[in-house]
Amino acid sequence: MAQSFHIYKFMCFDRSLGPNSAADLYIKTDGCADASNCVRSLEHVQVAVTLSASQRGKVELSLTSPSGTRQILLARRHVDVSSQGLNGWVLMTVHCWGEDPRGNWTLTVSTTSTSGAFAVWKF
Repeated sequence: MAQSFHIYKFMCFDRSLGPNSAADLYIKTDGCADASNCVRSLEHVQVAVTLSASQRGKVELSLTSPSGTRQILLARRHVDVSSQGLNGWVLMTVHCWGEDPRGNWTLTVSTTSTSGAFAVWKF
Protein backbone atom coordinates (compact mmCIF):
# COMPACT_ATOMS: atom_id res chain seq x y z
CA MET A 1 0.00 0.00 0.00
CA ALA A 2 1.40 3.40 -1.00
CA GLN A 3 2.07 5.94 1.71
CA SER A 4 0.93 9.52 1.43
CA PHE A 5 2.97 12.39 2.85
CA HIS A 6 1.94 16.00 2.94
CA ILE A 7 3.89 19.21 3.17
CA TYR A 8 1.68 22.15 4.07
CA LYS A 9 2.71 25.76 3.87
CA PHE A 10 0.32 28.66 4.28
CA MET A 11 0.98 32.12 2.94
CA CYS A 12 -1.33 35.09 3.35
CA PHE A 13 -0.89 38.16 1.21
CA ASP A 14 -2.84 41.34 0.97
CA ARG A 15 -1.72 42.46 -2.44
CA SER A 16 -3.67 44.35 -5.07
CA LEU A 17 -3.10 43.82 -8.76
CA GLY A 18 -4.02 46.44 -11.31
CA PRO A 19 -4.89 45.88 -14.95
CA ASN A 20 -2.22 44.12 -17.03
CA SER A 21 0.00 43.32 -14.07
CA ALA A 22 1.65 40.33 -12.39
CA ALA A 23 3.01 39.41 -8.98
CA ASP A 24 5.34 36.64 -7.85
CA LEU A 25 4.65 35.03 -4.48
CA TYR A 26 7.23 32.75 -2.90
CA ILE A 27 7.20 29.78 -0.55
CA LYS A 28 10.27 27.90 0.63
CA THR A 29 9.97 24.27 1.71
CA ASP A 30 12.46 21.80 3.12
CA GLY A 31 10.41 18.68 2.30
CA CYS A 32 9.86 18.08 6.03
CA ALA A 33 13.59 17.40 6.35
CA ASP A 34 13.39 16.90 10.13
CA ALA A 35 10.79 14.13 9.84
CA SER A 36 11.68 10.46 9.59
CA ASN A 37 9.57 10.21 6.44
CA CYS A 38 10.86 13.28 4.60
CA VAL A 39 9.69 13.89 1.05
CA ARG A 40 12.40 13.72 -1.63
CA SER A 41 10.32 12.94 -4.72
CA LEU A 42 6.98 14.48 -5.69
CA GLU A 43 3.98 12.86 -7.31
CA HIS A 44 1.81 15.96 -7.43
CA VAL A 45 1.43 19.43 -5.98
CA GLN A 46 -1.80 21.09 -4.88
CA VAL A 47 -2.25 24.81 -4.39
CA ALA A 48 -5.39 26.20 -2.72
CA VAL A 49 -6.04 29.80 -3.74
CA THR A 50 -8.40 32.52 -2.57
CA LEU A 51 -8.50 35.80 -4.48
CA SER A 52 -10.92 38.42 -5.69
CA ALA A 53 -11.13 39.53 -9.30
CA SER A 54 -13.38 41.82 -11.28
CA GLN A 55 -13.31 39.20 -14.07
CA ARG A 56 -12.16 35.75 -12.93
CA GLY A 57 -11.38 34.54 -16.45
CA LYS A 58 -8.73 37.23 -16.93
CA VAL A 59 -6.56 35.80 -14.14
CA GLU A 60 -3.74 33.32 -14.82
CA LEU A 61 -1.87 31.37 -12.15
CA SER A 62 1.39 29.55 -12.79
CA LEU A 63 3.68 27.64 -10.44
CA THR A 64 7.44 27.28 -10.81
CA SER A 65 9.22 24.53 -8.88
CA PRO A 66 12.69 24.83 -7.31
CA SER A 67 14.01 22.87 -10.31
CA GLY A 68 12.59 25.47 -12.70
CA THR A 69 9.60 23.52 -14.02
CA ARG A 70 6.84 26.01 -14.84
CA GLN A 71 3.26 24.86 -15.08
CA ILE A 72 0.08 26.84 -15.67
CA LEU A 73 -2.37 25.98 -12.90
CA LEU A 74 -5.16 28.23 -14.12
CA ALA A 75 -5.21 29.52 -17.68
CA ARG A 76 -7.14 32.58 -18.80
CA ARG A 77 -10.69 31.79 -19.80
CA HIS A 78 -12.17 34.48 -22.05
CA VAL A 79 -15.80 33.45 -21.54
CA ASP A 80 -15.55 33.45 -17.71
CA VAL A 81 -16.66 36.98 -16.79
CA SER A 82 -17.68 36.14 -13.23
CA SER A 83 -16.77 38.62 -10.50
CA GLN A 84 -16.88 35.84 -7.87
CA GLY A 85 -13.08 35.41 -7.81
CA LEU A 86 -11.63 32.18 -6.44
CA ASN A 87 -12.63 31.03 -2.98
CA GLY A 88 -10.50 28.15 -1.77
CA TRP A 89 -10.03 26.72 -5.27
CA VAL A 90 -7.67 23.75 -5.21
CA LEU A 91 -5.47 23.52 -8.31
CA MET A 92 -3.24 20.51 -8.93
CA THR A 93 -0.34 19.62 -11.18
CA VAL A 94 1.73 16.50 -11.88
CA HIS A 95 4.24 18.35 -14.09
CA CYS A 96 6.82 18.21 -11.31
CA TRP A 97 6.58 14.41 -10.93
CA GLY A 98 9.79 13.00 -9.48
CA GLU A 99 11.27 16.37 -8.53
CA ASP A 100 12.75 17.15 -5.13
CA PRO A 101 10.33 19.52 -3.33
CA ARG A 102 13.05 21.32 -1.37
CA GLY A 103 13.69 24.93 -2.28
CA ASN A 104 11.81 28.01 -3.40
CA TRP A 105 8.47 27.71 -5.15
CA THR A 106 7.02 30.67 -7.06
CA LEU A 107 3.33 31.27 -7.68
CA THR A 108 2.82 33.90 -10.39
CA VAL A 109 -0.52 35.69 -10.53
CA SER A 110 -1.14 37.74 -13.66
CA THR A 111 -4.15 39.67 -14.93
CA THR A 112 -5.20 41.26 -18.18
CA SER A 113 -7.71 44.11 -18.33
CA THR A 114 -8.95 43.42 -14.82
CA SER A 115 -8.08 44.14 -11.25
CA GLY A 116 -8.03 41.95 -8.19
CA ALA A 117 -6.59 41.36 -4.79
CA PHE A 118 -4.68 38.22 -3.94
CA ALA A 119 -5.57 36.91 -0.52
CA VAL A 120 -4.30 33.45 0.47
CA TRP A 121 -2.49 30.45 -0.97
CA LYS A 122 -1.86 27.09 0.66
CA PHE A 123 0.84 24.82 -0.72
